[in-house]
Amino acid sequence: MLKDMKTHTHLKPGQKGTRRLVEKYGDALLCVRYRYDEIRGVRMKTVEIVVEERPGKAAPRLRDIVYT
Repeated sequence: MLKDMKTHTHLKPGQKGTRRLVEKYGDALLCVRYRYDEIRGVRMKTVEIVVEERPGKAAPRLRDIVYT
């Protein structure tokens, strides 16, 4: 389903069109996207939010690992 959709707009919190979502999610809101499904003729608004935050270090990336 998502592979058939195109993202046309990517908004940061505080930009026009995000006000109600900022009120709802607060600092947990990372971004808002508008996706369009041309096959079904629908527009979807999606949000990316932080659901958990805890201390820790990042896992090493594969290209940073040296194999000998």
